[in-house]
Amino acid sequence: MLTSCIVEQEVRGLEALEYETARKLELLRESRDAAKFNSTWKGRTLNAVGYLFAIYCVIRFFNVSGRDTIYTFINICVSH
Repeated sequence: MLTSCIVEQEVRGLEALEYETARKLELLRESRDAAKFNSTWKGRTLNAVGYLFAIYCVIRFFNVSGRDTIYTFINICVSH
């Protein structure tokens, strides 16, 4: 009786360990796939667009002056 309780607890612990290990393995595979994608030209381009958008958002957030610095910057870049 006592050994069967101990065995059942051990089995439950091992099943929980299996679940956690499988979950971590899936996260590692997803991270590996993301790293592979980020090393391609498409992934690098998408990352660059993301960084530019983040910079745009920060500038818009901190734009407290009356001038719109983003449109001024874009106009300077396009005119040259």
